[in-house]
Amino acid sequence: MKYVGIVTALVAGTLQCSASTLQVDAQNDPGTLVLDNAGVGLDVGASAVHGDGDLVELGYFSTSSDTFAGTWIPLTGPESNNPSLVTTIGDLPSGGTLALAGSFVTQNVFNDSGVTPTNNDIPGTGVQLALRFYDGSSSAGSMYNTVTSTSWLWTTLKAIPIPPDTIKINLAADVLKWEADGGSAFRTALVPEPSSTALLGLGGLALFRRRRR
Repeated sequence: MKYVGIVTALVAGTLQCSASTLQVDAQNDPGTLVLDNAGVGLDVGASAVHGDGDLVELGYFSTSSDTFAGTWIPLTGPESNNPSLVTTIGDLPSGGTLALAGSFVTQNVFNDSGVTPTNNDIPGTGVQLALRFYDGSSSAGSMYNTVTSTSWLWTTLKAIPIPPDTIKINLAADVLKWEADGGSAFRTALVPEPSSTALLGLGGLALFRRRRR
């Protein structure tokens, strides 16, 4: 089966023999494309350019992924504390670039040593992982949806073996639960809440207008 779609940068530098690692692979297929709110496949970006498609984050919730409760904690992407792990629609881990909108294949390797450690914010053993898709290249101003499964459980970083232990995520094979479900499954149907700073700014503007009256 030929997969087209997103991707992720592998860890920069050579893993040390003493490093502890864990790999997370994720994929879908042409039958489980991720779409924007209008039903159009998420953007792959420019041909042969990595990291410029719509943003995808691997992460988890501070309380429970299964109920989407608590704070969203991204493990990958420019807004995470592991920014060297980049995941966007339209790239492949092998370095190739494929073009089917809304499809993805990702490979993220977490490690605790080497040139660029990528073990920031990692969850405890047994915490349920999730994938979040945006209809833009960042979360700012983008709609999103989040998907999880009870089979997507974080284990632990382990020294050796090489290749590392791997968690498999497959939208085409796993039983899925969506943050925006029903007719919105597979679509970016949610709007990010305004930040507290933005809310303070709006409050100040309202006060200024009242005073002018």
